[in-house]
Amino acid sequence: MNRWLLGCFLFVCAFVQVQAQSEIVINQGQQSALGIAYVDFDVSAAGGEFAEFNRILERELQLTHEFAPVRSAALLSTPTLGESIAWGDFKSKNLPFLLRGAIQLTASGQQRYTYELWNVLTQEPLIKEDYQSDHHVRRMAQTISDEIYEAILGIPGVASTKILYVTSVKTASGFEFHLNIADSHGEFPQPLVTSEKPILSPTWSPDGSRFAYASYSQNKAVVFIQDLLTGVRQELPAFDGINGAPSWSPDGQYLAMTLSKDGNPEIYAYHIRSGTHQRLTVDSAIDTEPSWFPDGRGLLFTSDRGGSPQLYRLDLASKKVTRLTFDGKYNAKGQVTPDGRYIVFVHGKSGQYHIAVKGVDRPLFKLLTQTPLDESPSISPNGLFIAYATRNRGQNTLAFLALRNGKINYVPTQKAIREPAWSPFLNF
Repeated sequence: MNRWLLGCFLFVCAFVQVQAQSEIVINQGQQSALGIAYVDFDVSAAGGEFAEFNRILERELQLTHEFAPVRSAALLSTPTLGESIAWGDFKSKNLPFLLRGAIQLTASGQQRYTYELWNVLTQEPLIKEDYQSDHHVRRMAQTISDEIYEAILGIPGVASTKILYVTSVKTASGFEFHLNIADSHGEFPQPLVTSEKPILSPTWSPDGSRFAYASYSQNKAVVFIQDLLTGVRQELPAFDGINGAPSWSPDGQYLAMTLSKDGNPEIYAYHIRSGTHQRLTVDSAIDTEPSWFPDGRGLLFTSDRGGSPQLYRLDLASKKVTRLTFDGKYNAKGQVTPDGRYIVFVHGKSGQYHIAVKGVDRPLFKLLTQTPLDESPSISPNGLFIAYATRNRGQNTLAFLALRNGKINYVPTQKAIREPAWSPFLNF
């Protein structure tokens, strides 16, 4: 096996056990957050389950790195729903937005959420909502956080999305690997797949109803598709050698993947409905780690055809291959932003690996992180955050980088963690 390919495989599989905390640490960036006067939602008629709602929503707003909520105890006045607002109390505190609301239980047992978001400067409402739900209190706090994010910034929020990532636990006989689903901050993980063999390259279907990943079946590399809600799993046709690195096409009809069935690792497209493979690259070098451009017309992939691992674009119509990265001798694991303008990837230099960004059709190149072992970047569906695995202060960590201001959330974990995959926007 090629030395670089072997090194990549060992790098992915080298899970290290680290003791760590479980609390997110928020780094302070340079851009000032927008102040929100947060009059606590009245939850007195909703029962004990909702006692933590205001704390959860406050934290969700903080973790966007865009907002600085100021709770009732620090406000000059606290107008609840239906009461008049003394606008000067909030203007004097430089709080351009006012949030207030209430939660009640209906006669049928559903939760009724009523809340308002006001522009203090114009004295006009941005949101007036009154709806019922049976979602968990945390999910509703995330939903409301997303609605506030979009109302103020004009961009969909991602608090309600999910993250897949792989963890490992050392056992008496070796390791046990878990593919977990967690909330958009990497917290509250639940295992979806458990295996004694490594689990690699999780990827979401465009509608979020399924996911694919690579692992092993009877000591043979295999790609699997699994239904998120039912857990029903499909094992795709496997060949001798490498079967891995799946990536779902934007239309949901194909999985791009790396196969070595013809002797050399190349990129193939697997048509999910017909179960057929189409070879897309032809070269004597290693072609791997495919990722789709959002328009579905091209693939980004890693290849050493230029002498070192670099990122290339494959035009699916013409089969033309174009090299995209030239900075340094290691650029790999790329993903295209949802607007198709930029590539986020791992850049190696002097034995360290950082997350970097580059323009697809422009010379822009910028390092986004400084920690020495950053890997597997995954972009949020609104294109404004990057999840990646790293080590920070000696701890194995999942990190979330906010691209608008460079702030980072670190989520130390008690288990080795690899390969985060951010979900699309979800409707369930």
